Amino acid sequence: MYEKTVVDTTRSSMGRLVRSAGSVSAMAIVGQLTMVAAIPMLTRLYSPADFGTFTIYLSIVNILGAIAALRFEYSLYVVEENAQAHITAKLILLAVATTSTLVLVSGVLLTGGAPERLRHLAYLIPIGMAGAGLVEAMNCWCLRFNHLREFAIGRAILPASMALLQLSFGLAHVGGEAMVQAHILSQAVLIGYLGSRALTWQDVLSTARAPWGAVISTARREHKFLLFDVPATVAGFAIINLPAILIGAMFGTTFAGQFGVAARLVSGPVALIATPLSNVFVAEVSRGRNGPHLIGTARGFLVLAAALIAVPIMGFGLIAPYFVVPLLGENWAVAGQIMAALAIMGAAQALSTPLQEVPTLFRRQEVRLVVDTTRMLLVFAPIVIGAHAGWAPLHVIYLMAAGGAAGFALKTVACLILLSSRGRPATTIATSENSLKFGEIEMEPAARRQPEVVHAPRGRPFISVAIPTFRRPGTIRRAIESVLRQDYADWELVVSDDEGPQGETWSILTEYAQAEPRIRILENHRGQGQIDNTNNAMLACAGSWIKPLHDDDWLAQGSLSAFAKAASANPTAAFLTCATNNVWESGTKLRSSPDGPNRIVLYSSQECLRDLYLVRTTRSLGMVPSTLLVRNDVIHAGCLMRTYRSVRSAVDQLFFIDLACRGNMVVINDGLIFYDATSHPSITQSTSFSQADEETLDLKQLTWSLIEDTKRLPRPETMVRALRVARLRGRLRHQTWAASIRDSAQIIRPSVLMAASQDILARVFGVASRG
Repeated sequence: MYEKTVVDTTRSSMGRLVRSAGSVSAMAIVGQLTMVAAIPMLTRLYSPADFGTFTIYLSIVNILGAIAALRFEYSLYVVEENAQAHITAKLILLAVATTSTLVLVSGVLLTGGAPERLRHLAYLIPIGMAGAGLVEAMNCWCLRFNHLREFAIGRAILPASMALLQLSFGLAHVGGEAMVQAHILSQAVLIGYLGSRALTWQDVLSTARAPWGAVISTARREHKFLLFDVPATVAGFAIINLPAILIGAMFGTTFAGQFGVAARLVSGPVALIATPLSNVFVAEVSRGRNGPHLIGTARGFLVLAAALIAVPIMGFGLIAPYFVVPLLGENWAVAGQIMAALAIMGAAQALSTPLQEVPTLFRRQEVRLVVDTTRMLLVFAPIVIGAHAGWAPLHVIYLMAAGGAAGFALKTVACLILLSSRGRPATTIATSENSLKFGEIEMEPAARRQPEVVHAPRGRPFISVAIPTFRRPGTIRRAIESVLRQDYADWELVVSDDEGPQGETWSILTEYAQAEPRIRILENHRGQGQIDNTNNAMLACAGSWIKPLHDDDWLAQGSLSAFAKAASANPTAAFLTCATNNVWESGTKLRSSPDGPNRIVLYSSQECLRDLYLVRTTRSLGMVPSTLLVRNDVIHAGCLMRTYRSVRSAVDQLFFIDLACRGNMVVINDGLIFYDATSHPSITQSTSFSQADEETLDLKQLTWSLIEDTKRLPRPETMVRALRVARLRGRLRHQTWAASIRDSAQIIRPSVLMAASQDILARVFGVASRG
């Protein structure tokens, strides 16, 4: 049977996600510890009233800063091209400037009714709001363009720099207002760092030159962020920050300062550790994964949030009343009792935060609005009722915390229901009217197009497209249609049917062959499956170059012309390959090399083999036969699909090794084919971990023998052991405990530790190593 092989992709990627989330959270913990360590000194340098003023300022900035860009920053996650990212960036800057100006004008007009101690905040709040909006936009940019290392470091810079500045100003006796000024300066430090690391000068120029018409058009297209997400975000941030403002108004700035310190100690870990988990989850969803993967990932993140944050916060709250006075001083006894009350809400918030952007990603902002409005009522009702009835402040805070915990639990349940019912984020594939649907993808049928086609010359075609097929009458139409709709005419299409005239597919192929003389069909008389059928199709091709294409994949518009142009420019290359548009149930995402879009790069034979061995750059390209364009003489010289020792499922990788031995590879860093990874008949087969390990070792040993310089490379056995360690998280539920213990024990080997560390650096921080 003609099959593609997928080895536990859903579970195996969880280890990568945990490492990514762990690296981000680790830096956040560094910043959080710096901030917490500074609190005992800050409480002796500043009075509770000073803390109260800062708490009120920070609460207002947190609410307004979350909507400073009108939530347009989150549309960065779904942009497909750099040009659109620059347009979105200009829209974000416009939104931040507009909202900050409005807040400044409103603050100046209303400052007369504010207490004397708080009037200066009318000028500082708009600055802090703009800074918060820009920081969030930079975070989204880093995640969208894979600057995960810079994003992680930024999680430590903001709290650490703020704490250090507040300590410095306090020691210099600058005054209570210095706490606010330190916060603004720390924002500037973070924006400067992220801007210098994640933005290029070309990004800045392209953003400045982005046409205003496109900016307005983007704002209209993404109107849901403004219509639903802004109110929902205000409600969500109000739940966390507005209580401090109300408490300050009802019970005075001194009690607000006590509340602010307690909230800082309890909710700080949530904001700085759980929020990065949310960012990593958002980045994973934006890659386009299927429903079961997202559900499994969500559950894993909930377990991680519970272990890292929720459980420690609950324990922290229980002992808070006993250590606060020795730690902070005699004036802060009330803060310990408030911390005990807030612990339950902080734990619920920690579980809710990793999934908080699910409604936005699924374009269900209305769900978020309803849920967050309900949560807001659960939090504010006890405050309003308690203040009106004259209850003690601590009793009011206990009731408020209980309502908040219930609200966060409601939000977690709503997000899990959305993931279960939808299973995929909003698609990023642009479609047009009058199109023909194939599953989740839409294609323009050949009969309705009028491309500019030149007449094919007589004689040998330049490109032969070779399609092996077996019992896929639906997808074979899509594959053939994608060839017919090309704007390049110097081609032939050879289809080899592994079932023959007795099958339903044969009549479809006959129909196309009768209508188009460039299409030839043949039967694979031996009928021995994918390998033999693919070889049968390729050996029958007459073109100068052979383009394999699986019968469930298809060509993008302009694919053959792009291949022909690159092949003509590199006639001595053994083969060419391209980036892929990977099609999942959740949507389509481009898988390309990091060399930049639309670049054509030449890799030597040894570079291909070395990168394949180390699981590096070129290994992510060329592994899918549908992406290849191979010289005809290479195929007829015996470079065919085959098996090797125990390699039965990873035949595509084995074919890539054989091609690399024949000569150089040209990479077209553009998505010229669509690779169908959705669930449909005959697309997957199960492979056990032991079988995968055996095949991996055989492939590593084969590749090792072909690499000319192996001095600085780890041995094949070491590489396989390191891969077992790196993928252990995804294997825990699918193998015995004894096997898991044996795998984890490999890390004590220095060579394995080094190889695993290099793999983690390459995956998490993008640090590729060729040596």
